[in-house]
Amino acid sequence: MRFSLKPWHLGALTVIGLGIGAATHGALATSLRDVTLALFLPVLILEAAWQLDVREMRAAWRPISLLALPGVVVTASIIAVVAHYLAAFSWQAALVLGAVLSATDPVAVVAIFRRLRIPARLTTIIESEALLNDAVAVVIYRAVLGGTAFYAVVGSIGAVLVGFGMGALAGLAMDRRSLLIVSICVALIVAYASYGINHHFGWSGIFGVLSAGLMLSYRALRRAGAAMHATMGRSFALLATTANIVLFVLIGAAVDPFGSLRGAWLSSTIVLLAMLLARIVVAYGLVRFVTPQRRSWLTVIRLAGVRGALSLALVLALPVTLVQRDTIIDAVFVCVIVTVLVASLSSPHRIEQLKLHSD
Repeated sequence: MRFSLKPWHLGALTVIGLGIGAATHGALATSLRDVTLALFLPVLILEAAWQLDVREMRAAWRPISLLALPGVVVTASIIAVVAHYLAAFSWQAALVLGAVLSATDPVAVVAIFRRLRIPARLTTIIESEALLNDAVAVVIYRAVLGGTAFYAVVGSIGAVLVGFGMGALAGLAMDRRSLLIVSICVALIVAYASYGINHHFGWSGIFGVLSAGLMLSYRALRRAGAAMHATMGRSFALLATTANIVLFVLIGAAVDPFGSLRGAWLSSTIVLLAMLLARIVVAYGLVRFVTPQRRSWLTVIRLAGVRGALSLALVLALPVTLVQRDTIIDAVFVCVIVTVLVASLSSPHRIEQLKLHSD
């Protein structure tokens, strides 16, 4: 794509953010919780949906389903058990940690791994996992905090219906006679409106924007033609690149590496190792034995276990009365920063060694 950030750029932006976080003592953490999702997520998910190949998704539905459904449950369980028995978290705190860290981040995964030399189907698998596993994570999150998991399930279904409905109606305004700027504005309005409506009802904003984006992409391709569809995709890519620049700086700036994290390194390291162990189990165990894949592909799936802004937003939204809340936040911050930095700085070299282009 013409407008894109290389993975190491994202790592560098996060490091710059860490410097800001150290200077401001993590004062931007509240802004990350309140602003990031509503401001940046709709355009980032819209751009990801615009590029998804639905045919590849259908062809790879088994590994995608495994990663996005039981894979999330397995990950949450392993993190919770290790956090409770080895890091002295209470069962509720451990289960909250498992829920918050159970899903890979759609923004970070798409931003990092789409820029690497990976086969199209494998790219579809890891991007689809990151875009779809949010619903299961939220169900676990709400259940642990005493909420209604059933409402989260219903909300996910409702979000999909709202997104598809809005995308279908707005898609009627896209045809070969439409002005490019009008079509782009319509798509952006639908993305933000779908997110806002679903967020208002407590439903999945990601699912709403994803389904709306898929429908808009389909409508634009059918009614406006491949040329306009591609031009709109490049425009969304430029907007997504701009959003990623700000977002990855904010991710680092939300952390005070020399302040609150200073006394939490041991417990946070244990949680991080538990999360990495869970990813190994899911990639080389669950996926390998249920839907056999090339070992090189399983390695990429393991490397794609990146956490990001969504995990930070969930953990910052925890009630202040929750026991061990601060320790949970510290552990999640460490996991996010480490996985973002490792994935953005080392994954390109590691994936190049796998010689995936020869698969």
